[in-house]
Amino acid sequence: MRIRLAAFAALGAATTLGCAPMAAPPALTHGLSADMLSAMRADAARRTGAAADAVRVHSVQPVTWPDASIGCPQPGMAYAQVLVPGWLVRLEAGGRPFGYHAARAGRWVMCPAQQAQPPVATQADP
Repeated sequence: MRIRLAAFAALGAATTLGCAPMAAPPALTHGLSADMLSAMRADAARRTGAAADAVRVHSVQPVTWPDASIGCPQPGMAYAQVLVPGWLVRLEAGGRPFGYHAARAGRWVMCPAQQAQPPVATQADP
């Protein structure tokens, strides 16, 4: 009887998970929190008018940013010259590519390609 109940519970969980919006598998997010990725997807959706669940995650790459600007310096601003571990996230929404830069501390920004600076290094998973 216990085996049947466990199998039934597993089937229920699989059915529930199968109906959930598509998200990037945890192994592909390299330690980036689901909440941070969801916020980025919502931002890309807002910018294009697309549904958040239609935003595609192309890549999540652990990187080290060269300073506190996390690779997206704003004109006229000065940034602490410290290495910042984080991620480079590439999304697509409404047929448009978006690049997001994030720090492990939780700060992230959508960085236009013409403003983006490369990370100093890629990292092993955090």
